Amino acid sequence: MKYLLILLIFTISLFAEVKKLEFISTYGITTEGNLFSKFKDAKIVLKSWLNDMGKIHGGQLDIKYYPNGELLFEAFKEDKFDMIAIDLPFFFKNRTEIEDVSNDTWTLSINEKKFNQYYLIGNKSNKLGGFSDLKAKSISLKEGDTSSWIWLDKNSYKTNMKASDKLLKKIQYEKKEKSVILNVFFKKSNYGIVTKEVWDLMLDFNPGIKSKVEILSKSKNIFLPFIGFFSEKSSLKSREAFFMVSKDLNKVKGGEQIIEIMKFNSIYKLDNASLVELDNYYNEYFKLKKKYR
Repeated sequence: MKYLLILLIFTISLFAEVKKLEFISTYGITTEGNLFSKFKDAKIVLKSWLNDMGKIHGGQLDIKYYPNGELLFEAFKEDKFDMIAIDLPFFFKNRTEIEDVSNDTWTLSINEKKFNQYYLIGNKSNKLGGFSDLKAKSISLKEGDTSSWIWLDKNSYKTNMKASDKLLKKIQYEKKEKSVILNVFFKKSNYGIVTKEVWDLMLDFNPGIKSKVEILSKSKNIFLPFIGFFSEKSSLKSREAFFMVSKDLNKVKGGEQIIEIMKFNSIYKLDNASLVELDNYYNEYFKLKKKYR
């Protein structure tokens, strides 16, 4: 009887412990061509923050990082993750298949307008012709920023009917986006591609940059840092907790640190209307790449 009582108490305690966990979710993020390829500290901070948020909302949250979208999406289809975040090219190349097995698409906003815009810049003294004048020239890009590379490549296909790397003499990758501007300013590179946000910040800091560096072309203001989505089989409680915390991220312990490291403004859901231009953009790029490869 004594042992039966102990077993009963143990079973009740175990049930109570399990009951506390209203959800157990694992998130997956690719480190290819997005914010997580740029900020190593963000991986550690985000993992710790998610663990804390899971506990606060009665569940368990964990995160794992994958080197590319292909491997991550295969794991997602095998139900290893409740939510994943991938780079834009992979999403739009596989959009139909992704949407068949997912819901609650989301992303981060880097600024209040939610989308990014890119500038092609050049040193004024070189009298450059922009995308039509890439042959034997050099360019600086932000390391890990796939969107800036594709904008360059797409425009090269459209104007030169060739991939940009077949024309350029040198492609230099920089860890800090401001270094791209400085490379052009000091003639270490003929061209550079930067976001409007960083260009404006650098001009505020040093207006003299404009005396030597000019904007040669501007992209549409349509780009996103990456796209995340939940599995259609994921726990509703897990999804609700994620978006509830995201609304007031800077008010939650650890949230301010994530925002500071990754330099983003907010997390928000995406609807189909907000993806129309990007979808057209990437489909055109894939067709051009296939045509001129």
